[in-house]
Amino acid sequence: MGWLFTQGQSRRGLVKHLLTGFSEGTDVMDHKTTVYGRRLWVAAHHKETGTKMVILFLLANDVGRGWGYKDITEGKGPCYYDCPLSLLEITGDEGKGKGSMAWRERVRSYHARKKRVFTKGVKVFLYGKVYTVVGPIKKSYLVRSYPGGKLYRAKTADMVLYSEQKNELQTKEGVKCILQY
Repeated sequence: MGWLFTQGQSRRGLVKHLLTGFSEGTDVMDHKTTVYGRRLWVAAHHKETGTKMVILFLLANDVGRGWGYKDITEGKGPCYYDCPLSLLEITGDEGKGKGSMAWRERVRSYHARKKRVFTKGVKVFLYGKVYTVVGPIKKSYLVRSYPGGKLYRAKTADMVLYSEQKNELQTKEGVKCILQY
């Protein structure tokens, strides 16, 4: 499961190759790109087995070698959860293994967290520390460190609501943890 580079390959040429025949017997049903074109999400259909799956192609440019990719199928549980929900719908949940289902649940959870709204003054847990929400800015929030007062920008999907009364935290996976200082 290494990286594959082609000497002198352009990004456009690589994406075209991946969408038209990266694997014999597999058809691309749909595709989306995320994170400024460095991740190519593909809904694929294997002709012989009839299996539908999501494949992530990580794209990279290596100076002197050109563009390359690393493919990760959903069954391997990619550590990226920004896969478009439309690709999950196209491929369906039927007949998926435990690894695929666990990864799909994390993708859905990620998208649900992105839609949350935090009000001014609410305490949130972010990267192991407690912050206070100052207000929304574009697609994220401005938060103030607690205590200390420094201002930071935080993505909605990374923030977890902090319950100060019980001194516990509702994590992204829904598990409660007791905070110890």
